[in-house]
Amino acid sequence: MPIDPQARLQGLYFLKRNPIFGALGEEVLGKLVERLKTVSHEKGAILLREDDPVDGLYLIRSGRVRVTTQTVKEEKTMAYLGRGDAVGELSLLTGEPQEFNVILDTPCEFLLLSKHDFDAILEAHPLVGISLSRALSRRLAVSFHPPQERTKEPQLIAMVPGLPREATILSAVNLSIALVEQTRRKVLLLDLSPRSGDIAQALGLHPPLPTEALFREEDVQDFSALHRSIVTHPCGLEILSFHPQALKSGLLPLLPSLLGVLKDHYDFTLVQIPAEKDPLSDAVLREVDKILLFFWDQAPEPGDAARAAVRDMLGSGSTPVMTVSLEYPSNIGKQNSDFRIPWSETFHQPFRESGSPYLPQGPGAP
Repeated sequence: MPIDPQARLQGLYFLKRNPIFGALGEEVLGKLVERLKTVSHEKGAILLREDDPVDGLYLIRSGRVRVTTQTVKEEKTMAYLGRGDAVGELSLLTGEPQEFNVILDTPCEFLLLSKHDFDAILEAHPLVGISLSRALSRRLAVSFHPPQERTKEPQLIAMVPGLPREATILSAVNLSIALVEQTRRKVLLLDLSPRSGDIAQALGLHPPLPTEALFREEDVQDFSALHRSIVTHPCGLEILSFHPQALKSGLLPLLPSLLGVLKDHYDFTLVQIPAEKDPLSDAVLREVDKILLFFWDQAPEPGDAARAAVRDMLGSGSTPVMTVSLEYPSNIGKQNSDFRIPWSETFHQPFRESGSPYLPQGPGAP
């Protein structure tokens, strides 16, 4: 049933304090709240089942739920959630099956935002898709450093953008900044793309572009020398823009040393490389711990070419490849990929108008 004014105020408050939805701003949150419905279930009911599709986002208005996962031997409790907490949000955003069971420990009342209603809002408001791409970074951080692992090794991650230029900048910037915000750890974006420097400039930064003349072998291994060419965004993201031609012109053998030094100083080093088969990309893929391969269902040709290039360069190598699919909202879940982000051509419009690919936190964010 439609919600009453009191429930509407509660829903707005719950969404504002949610780390994913809180940045959307009053106008969009208001439209989401207008589509909320109240649902109730009794103690012992299973709200969401592991590996099942999710029909929407549930905000807990009253009661308590238990989040569990099924291991080989037993059902393991992961968390208890109560008033104001949300369940189902990541599956709603990505179209992927539910990761955990959600079982009611007490009678509960929920505010439900259905997937159908969410998709309608997403198509009508381009900025929502850009902001919600941050959800990917949280899942990335968890997949690289599971909570049960006490030792958290630094990660070198190659980003291969099988995307048009605008989508490349938007996805790289929002993923990188979100990773900083979600993990509160040291993150460097090493831009080795053919138009190196565009990402930093889109953020209002003015990076000095290192050239072959600036780096000798001892400089590449000296972090203080490298740091002079690094620029920092206010959120804490650091960016090193290095035109690939400088590396190809005799410095390519020094790439392992460069990546090793960066790995010693950062928790995550994201390396943006050309989405084509060439010596630079090949050298990076041999050094990284993981590869993120981006593609977009509305522009399949660059994605197909990037897939083929990565496949050829890796050969029989064992470096894990994770696919990141940018999908039109109504197509979410139709592509075979590891991570999914709602995406539309209309998401590019704010970037074209303002020149900034980064959506800042809204006034209602916690």
